[in-house]
Amino acid sequence: MIAQSRILSERIAGLEAEIGKLPPGSINITESGGYVRWYLAEEGNKTYIPKGKRSFAQNMARKKYLEYLKKDMQHDKNCIDSYLIKSSSYQRKIPKLFDEPGFKELLTKEISGQKQEIEEWCKSEFETNKYNLEGLIFGTASGHVVRSKSESIIASELFMNNVPFRYECILNLGDKICFPDFTIRHPRTGEYFYWEHFGMMDKPEYAKKVSDKLGLYIAHGIFPTINLITTYETLDKPITQLKISEIVSDYFG
Repeated sequence: MIAQSRILSERIAGLEAEIGKLPPGSINITESGGYVRWYLAEEGNKTYIPKGKRSFAQNMARKKYLEYLKKDMQHDKNCIDSYLIKSSSYQRKIPKLFDEPGFKELLTKEISGQKQEIEEWCKSEFETNKYNLEGLIFGTASGHVVRSKSESIIASELFMNNVPFRYECILNLGDKICFPDFTIRHPRTGEYFYWEHFGMMDKPEYAKKVSDKLGLYIAHGIFPTINLITTYETLDKPITQLKISEIVSDYFG
């Protein structure tokens, strides 16, 4: 979500630059008796734009479109920034409860039942991503074969820390189907977490898809830093094993 906020900031700056190149003022359009008229509003004055200046009218219409698009993006960024501020201070309650003296002993039934359910979940079959199977070339300590070196590190770290997970398990989000890189169960609480690793953030088209995907998750109650783990890298700044190890420890240690 932090990356999404950064992407929106860059887009807003780009829109501001593009708007600044267009003529001053704003276009107003009226319709009466089936006849449409264009007017230029500038410094309190309203000037008729004749049909012969259609190109100018198109530029002014584009300016208004870009201004509205900028407002929509700024609204989205403000919402994301506000959410990040609130979510960063929240601590998950169940892991903390299990760490308190005496509670684990009194909750043995819940813990043993949860452990059995997670073990069955790990052993059961599930629908996986069938796209580009030839891309599964990186081995892991867990025996899985994944699509990238970074995913291999994530899978291996989860396995070595006894964190149950599925790789590219199907997930239905409304009328959309996606395959999160990792579907994870918290080893103590059984809570579901999802981990998406985005490895080509220096590619604008890829970054746009990342933004859209994060929006889809959020719309269905899966939130970054709460139950969605997101990691990012570029060609020049790859993620490190130390960083992945720290994340696994923070969420599931």
